[in-house]
Amino acid sequence: MTTPTKPPWRPLWERVAGKTGERELVEDVPDYLEPVLFKWVLTALREYQGLATSVQLRLRRTIWVHPTDQPRGTAILDLQGKDLLEAIDVVLATNVTLLRPPGRYMEWEEQQFRKKWVVTVKELHFRLIEAGSAWQPNAEFDGLERRVDETVAEAAKATIAAAPTDAATHLKAAWAAAYAFHPDPEKAYSQAIKAAEAVVIPATIPNAGTPTLGTALKHLEDTKAKWTTVLDDKNGNPASAEPVIGLIRMLWQGQRDRHAGGPTSKPATQEAAEAAVHAAVLIVQWFNSKAVVKNP
Repeated sequence: MTTPTKPPWRPLWERVAGKTGERELVEDVPDYLEPVLFKWVLTALREYQGLATSVQLRLRRTIWVHPTDQPRGTAILDLQGKDLLEAIDVVLATNVTLLRPPGRYMEWEEQQFRKKWVVTVKELHFRLIEAGSAWQPNAEFDGLERRVDETVAEAAKATIAAAPTDAATHLKAAWAAAYAFHPDPEKAYSQAIKAAEAVVIPATIPNAGTPTLGTALKHLEDTKAKWTTVLDDKNGNPASAEPVIGLIRMLWQGQRDRHAGGPTSKPATQEAAEAAVHAAVLIVQWFNSKAVVKNP
């Protein structure tokens, strides 16, 4: 017996109006969220020695205001709106656990320090989710990332956990580049290609000298009749692997920034990068789980 899924929470007036499902995510920092984020950043900068200086230098802007009629110890934080998200992203990237001078603390003190930081970041995570923000700390706690549908994100996470080390490393890098606060579409697409190569090449042309996803794709197309999937077709026979081959083809051909100067060369778009990452997740999952089979 399965437990019914609890519907997403909505305010009373929205429920009365018949609205259901997830509420729309908020891109910026609305008035109700700003003081919460302000307090989190201010607390982090005050509690962790050296963090304020590091954040200020990385942002390359003054974030502390020192009133001329008061001592510098009473400095206040000069951040608001989306600048708070920018500061949080930098705070996480700075990694406060690296700011403490090495060799001056006992091991249990270091452990307590790290545990405290984890609690601090988890509190931020909870508040962002509760507020319906489109942003959350990433799995590594080293930056903000865009929230993705929970089911999709969990599927990607499970694929990464089960994948070979090389494929998992590239998938994680692709996901991080695609959904970071400052995304890098070209890196995301490139890493998605490498993740696919990490599972497709060993399954198709393991002995090739300098293989690429393109050479593996050619092998698949030349031996298409030998490849099937664990799914059945309408006649009850193993289904053709053509849809998977087609997905690999789209992933490979869609990377138009691989070589510069050509008539079809162009930078990867954010939309294409995200699609490439999810295509790579599926390709890695199918090949790693042996859902694609080569017959004698």
